[in-house]
Amino acid sequence: MGNLRDTKRKARRDLHERAKIPALFISAPGEQPVEITVRVHTKNDALGLKDSENGLAVRRESKPKLLFMRDEMASKSIVLKRGAVVSVEPGEAYRLDNADAPDDISITFFVTVMSANEAAGLPVPGDDLEPAEPDEPETTDG
Repeated sequence: MGNLRDTKRKARRDLHERAKIPALFISAPGEQPVEITVRVHTKNDALGLKDSENGLAVRRESKPKLLFMRDEMASKSIVLKRGAVVSVEPGEAYRLDNADAPDDISITFFVTVMSANEAAGLPVPGDDLEPAEPDEPETTDG
C-alpha cells in the first residue's frame, strides 16, 4: 500500500478528471490559444451577521478561482501569469490575477470574471484554432 501522500494525489487527480472542463488559455492578446482543462471554483463568503430576527443585512463576496494541473501546464509549455485569459464558453472568460502557492500537483489562481462584453469574440473550446493559411498570390502568365 502506498503512502498517504500518494493516495491523496490519486484522489485529487481522479477529482480533476471528473470535474474538469475544457478551456482555452490565451497568454496575451493576439497569441494563439492553447487547449487546456481547468476546474472553475466559485465561492460566496458571507460578510456580516446573519440574523433574520433583527433584519441585519448580509453581503456576499464572490471569490472565483481556477485550478490547473501543473503537469498539464508543463507538458504544453504554458506559463501561468497574471493578465492571461482563460476562455470557457461564449460569454464566460476569466483573467488570471494572483496565484496561491503551488499545491503539490496543482496550482490555483484567483481570477477576475470578465464581463460579457470583454469575453465577446474570444475563441472557445471547440472553435477551429488552426491559424489561417495565407492566401496564395495570384500569378499571371504573360
